[in-house]
Amino acid sequence: MTHDEQGVPRSSSPIPQSAIRNPQFSLPPAGSRIHIVGIGGIGTSALARVLRHWGYAVSGSDAAASDVTAALAAEGIAVVIGHRAESAAGADLLVYSAAVRGDNPELVAAQAAGVPAVKRAALLGLIANARSPLAVAGTHGKSTTSAMLATICDDAGRDPTFFVGAILQDYGTNARPGGGDLVVVEADEYDRSFLQLWPQVAVVTNVEHDHPDIYPTYGAMEDAYVEFLAQVRPGGAILLSSDDPGCDRLALRIAGGGVAPPRGAAIIRYGRAAGAAWRIEGEGAGAVTVLHDGAAVAELTLRVPGEHNRRNALAALAAASQVGIDPAAAAASLAAFGGIGRRFELKGEVGQVTVVDDYAHHPTEVATTLRAARERFPGRLIWAVFQPHTFSRTKLLTREFAEALAGADRVVLLDIY
Repeated sequence: MTHDEQGVPRSSSPIPQSAIRNPQFSLPPAGSRIHIVGIGGIGTSALARVLRHWGYAVSGSDAAASDVTAALAAEGIAVVIGHRAESAAGADLLVYSAAVRGDNPELVAAQAAGVPAVKRAALLGLIANARSPLAVAGTHGKSTTSAMLATICDDAGRDPTFFVGAILQDYGTNARPGGGDLVVVEADEYDRSFLQLWPQVAVVTNVEHDHPDIYPTYGAMEDAYVEFLAQVRPGGAILLSSDDPGCDRLALRIAGGGVAPPRGAAIIRYGRAAGAAWRIEGEGAGAVTVLHDGAAVAELTLRVPGEHNRRNALAALAAASQVGIDPAAAAASLAAFGGIGRRFELKGEVGQVTVVDDYAHHPTEVATTLRAARERFPGRLIWAVFQPHTFSRTKLLTREFAEALAGADRVVLLDIY
């Protein structure tokens, strides 16, 4: 093993081929060119960063310039704005995001030239499944929880590889290659991407109907989650929130609803509900007590506000315990955790106005963020400046969005993005 100029481990064979489950393709040798279409996405940019550190010549394209494409270019990755067939010329592997259409000129050119072309999720699965994946899924909270879990594993000396759907403030990146056996990965349900993963540990934070363009009904989405959890490796663990009706339904289906649980995989509940294996006790913004099977194992204090983050932290701590990390050590990591980009991110103050940026794009997330603002800034006037995201979600959840935004004192509504 060698190291690059930033001290990151670099291996000519980062993925042991014998460890891959049912591979449909393989990575070319280090030094080969990998071209990524839609490289400005949070998931594709994460892959680009890790592949570059592994010694690949990474290039990419995106429809529009952004902070992400600018950051990738500054890191030495060749980025072209706009999609042209010639951009993919000479690539040994083409990777494309779920947003890329089948008539994209780069994808069409690669296929015509016989260049292997795979979705981002397939490549992420190839990388993660070769090691011990710790996968965090859920409608809300998966980015924060996976970031917390990656931080805990890193502080414990496990040197994990991680792929997170947001920038970790403490690392300044959304992905990092590691030399250890663990891969912490945000498991995205969109486009059924998480079905490419075979986790050692799977966390589900909550389940609500989302992405109606992919899942017309709640039942269709729940079926995908059941399929995802059925892929947990023998001897692994499934961690489900005890405070979420969607997770209750999953637990019933897996353990007692006619769907056989993964062979030898433990089903573990966490949250505030009585009977959960991992629980937190205590209210308000101060320290809460973490209990495991009724015994206190740690005191937990967070820099990031909100009850939702206390539950996210409990999920990360419980998942870390499944790979041998002491709960008290995990709690110490969480106490220093600086959060992730666009999740209650403090942008600054002007006069007596505090500006917070949050990617809340589902009614539950909007309501949760507004409650966190009340907790963090008691007595302050709360303005919500909200831009709905996607027409399909906005149409499906119009009433729920209105109810969630009622938690603000004033609302400014922007056009749908």
